[in-house]
Amino acid sequence: MSLDKDNAVVELRGAATGLHLHTLKHSRRPDSIHFSPDSKLLLAVANLGGKETIGVLWDTASGEHLHTLIFADNGRSIAYSVAFSPNSKRLMVPVGAFGQREGSVQIWDTNTGQRLSSVKCSCAIHLTAFSYDTQWMILVQPPEVTVTDSMPLVAGTVAGVRSTLTGQRRCVLDQGTTVTSVTLARDSRLAIIISRVQEFPFESPKFHVKVWDIVAGRCLHGLETYGLTRAVFSRDSKDMVIVSNEFGLDRVRLIQAADGSVLHDFDYGSTFCLAAFCRSSPLVLLYPWMAAYLSALPKESTVKVWDTATGMYRHSLGRGHGTWAGVVCADGAKTVAVWDTASEETTVQLWDTTTGKCRREFKCGGNVKLMVFSYDTSLLATTSN
Repeated sequence: MSLDKDNAVVELRGAATGLHLHTLKHSRRPDSIHFSPDSKLLLAVANLGGKETIGVLWDTASGEHLHTLIFADNGRSIAYSVAFSPNSKRLMVPVGAFGQREGSVQIWDTNTGQRLSSVKCSCAIHLTAFSYDTQWMILVQPPEVTVTDSMPLVAGTVAGVRSTLTGQRRCVLDQGTTVTSVTLARDSRLAIIISRVQEFPFESPKFHVKVWDIVAGRCLHGLETYGLTRAVFSRDSKDMVIVSNEFGLDRVRLIQAADGSVLHDFDYGSTFCLAAFCRSSPLVLLYPWMAAYLSALPKESTVKVWDTATGMYRHSLGRGHGTWAGVVCADGAKTVAVWDTASEETTVQLWDTTTGKCRREFKCGGNVKLMVFSYDTSLLATTSN
């Protein structure tokens, strides 16, 4: 990413070879970049001073500019939680600045670049997600904050399920607390809603983790955690991993999605980690989160791999060159890319999680800020200065 907003560049590379494929121009510095699930499209989103937001779509094979999408609704900007549908044919964009009374959710056709529909909401939307069959969308409204006698009062958030075709609301999943994340299972039926409850000074914040059946509109089970909490479903939707940073240390639990029973506890041995299930084998990965911003992370950071069937530790990935800037997973977590910014060039390593071996190492010019795999792992997009 160029510091000059008029000369923003997105670089596209082959993930297997590291070779440069295309240099894609954007009129503004992108705030986020997204591959479509079929790996054929790349979307870069840039906010233009709060008045409108521009999304630029490229063809990843040819590098051709396809469409420029203007996301605006009566002068409002958007939240950055844009979402592709799993078949890559639709794009969901919440429009409306945080705290505004009204907002909308726009559905776009990625083939024609045309807006198909716009669903009006009572306030701005700050989280969105498609079900894998694209029939349903989950919309999360941010909390309303009012001030009474100089004291802020938070009314809470509402997470609801709507039809992508008609926009009609099917059910309300959670309300009254601040929803921080929504995770959908591949069976298009289960969803994990994580919400933050009342915080007290000098104490770790408490979170509620609930598993919902979005078709029936009922909560199956839940648990309480302390500290920052993340969740991920296995590809068969039967298990999930809950990571919570409780009192300075990560607690990682493998849980059955149907009844909430704990199968295994994993010891990551550090703080602020994320989890990913491997598609082709019964493995789960734990890796550092936001390494570039956490000076407390060890310099020799690693990705650790466990067997989900036995709960046994397998191996570690990653040879540290300095402070890691980030980790991304691809190919159902079979491939992991790690990179650092210890010098003027960025070192990128590609690891095989099944064998625990480094498959390739290459250099990228400049200080890489963002990196993302295409879903078929043939392409790797980076932004740098």
